[in-house]
Amino acid sequence: NGQDPSIFTVTYHETQGEADTATNALSSPYTNTSNPQTIYVNITNTVTGCDTTTSFNIEVQEAAQANPDMVPIVYEICDDNMETDGDTTNDSAQFDLLTQNPDVLDGQDPANYIVSYYATQADADAGTNPIPFLYENTTNPQVIYVRVDNDTMVDDGTGIMVDSSICYETAELTLQVNPLPEFDIDDSYLLCINTNGTEVVNPPVIDTGLNSTDYTFEWLLEGVTLSGETGSSLIPTQGGNYTVIVTDVTTSSQTMCQNSDSTVVEESEPPVVDADVTTEAFADVHNILVTATGSGVSAYEFSLDDGVWELGVLNTDGSYTYTFTDVAGGDHIITVRDINGCGETSIAVTVMDYPHFFTPNDDGFNDTWNIYGIQNQPDAVIYIFDRYGKLLKQLSPTSPGWDGTFNGNPMPTSDYWFTVEYKEPSDLTQQKQFKAHFTLKR
Repeated sequence: NGQDPSIFTVTYHETQGEADTATNALSSPYTNTSNPQTIYVNITNTVTGCDTTTSFNIEVQEAAQANPDMVPIVYEICDDNMETDGDTTNDSAQFDLLTQNPDVLDGQDPANYIVSYYATQADADAGTNPIPFLYENTTNPQVIYVRVDNDTMVDDGTGIMVDSSICYETAELTLQVNPLPEFDIDDSYLLCINTNGTEVVNPPVIDTGLNSTDYTFEWLLEGVTLSGETGSSLIPTQGGNYTVIVTDVTTSSQTMCQNSDSTVVEESEPPVVDADVTTEAFADVHNILVTATGSGVSAYEFSLDDGVWELGVLNTDGSYTYTFTDVAGGDHIITVRDINGCGETSIAVTVMDYPHFFTPNDDGFNDTWNIYGIQNQPDAVIYIFDRYGKLLKQLSPTSPGWDGTFNGNPMPTSDYWFTVEYKEPSDLTQQKQFKAHFTLKR
């Protein structure tokens, strides 16, 4: 206090009386006998012999320790989103720092300490600029600093309890954002089954593209775990909503980050096909209406006699239809296929009409003449005449047809007339007769 220390002696005592008489001075260092404890001081001027006394309190506060076991604290959480840019150093997430207090205190009574977190060591030492407990990292990984303060409350001498803490310690804490398993499966897959719905044809493979060493897999169908399905891919055997849950078992045992994705497996099957000739027999133009139905989700394409594929029209009942127009008389094959490759169905259709010519020259083509599509009407009768009305032949619908002869003699190139008595194919209750002519060519 501005005085010359060389002319004073200062001694410390446990009682006021000892301080007054300057007896039983305390040695240094000194171990207190109570906590807190009052220490009394004697100050004597060695020149004049005058002395005075004063006192002060000493207090031993409980030490504050940050991470006393010295095991590095690494706070790991999983990323909120799947990695998109391949750079994990810019991954960020929100950390709840309060969850780390037990590790920081490591058995110390949390009621006696204040734990705060800082972005820099300087801020932690000064106790300034603490970061919020819900904190989003700025780099990955990021080292932050934790400060533990003794929270001892003492009487300030006026009866008010105040925090007299002078003890603190800091430690490092690493924030680590671990990536989610990165994979992608298609939004939907097509499961081809046969027409009776019992056999799977060329089943799809739902593949995560991950390996079973670094990840575990759980597959679910309609939310129910599929027993025994723990591989990185799945071959579905029925339609439905599938989910795969992937767990990273190598990056961190603390987080075991999981990611999931879902897909829909849709069943499709070759169609059931029905065809109707919508025009009457012997019409100038013939049309065939084809209807395809199936239990799947696919659209259907239609082809006549291996011709161009045409996309059908979707009806309100889920069936597909297509109309072939200007179809020639005779036998035809109509094929319908699933546009996604789940099979095709073919049916035979016959349009009742007559050939406008034939060439009975034994070359294997058009050697006989008969009505197309009348074979299933055995009661029908066909009469063939020359231009003068002479009956040359009476044909059975099931016969090979007229070979162009009369009484074993070849008839010349000319036009010939016929009459046919038949039932209308679209309505077998209608008995009809049709007359026309055709040409024999030699």
